[in-house]
Amino acid sequence: MHQEMDTEVLWFRSQIDWWIGMILVVLPFVGLSGLISEWRSGDIRSVIALVISMVFIVALYGVFVISIRYGMTRDDLIIQFGVMKRRIRYADISEVRPTKNPLSAPALSLNRLEIRTTRTTFGRILISPFPREEFLAALAVRAGLIRHGERLVRTID
Repeated sequence: MHQEMDTEVLWFRSQIDWWIGMILVVLPFVGLSGLISEWRSGDIRSVIALVISMVFIVALYGVFVISIRYGMTRDDLIIQFGVMKRRIRYADISEVRPTKNPLSAPALSLNRLEIRTTRTTFGRILISPFPREEFLAALAVRAGLIRHGERLVRTID
């Protein structure tokens, strides 16, 4: 099972595209190799700049990347990314549909779900839960949504 139970919250992690995973793995090694190279050259200013860059990268990973997950409580969908946590009441979800939209989102894959809501500023949020079908099944039950093809809807038009 790919989800975990944590104080009555059903958690799902973000799907990770292979190329995003490669970038996330390679980036720290590039920084580290630059740091080693500058250390050997003896340029202390470059070493300090690279150490600051590495600390920044590690902080970004810890705050935004590692902690991306999606949870379901009895009443809400929780989208957690870093120190940010957004709750969406199930009653406010009007539709969930697949998308490949590349806009910035708390998702590590372009294989995303667009959650349309009735009460948010922009009316939608993009996520990439894994495993997707288990997430959709659990969301349909908890939010009272109907499966219509690849979408979940409040009512069938």
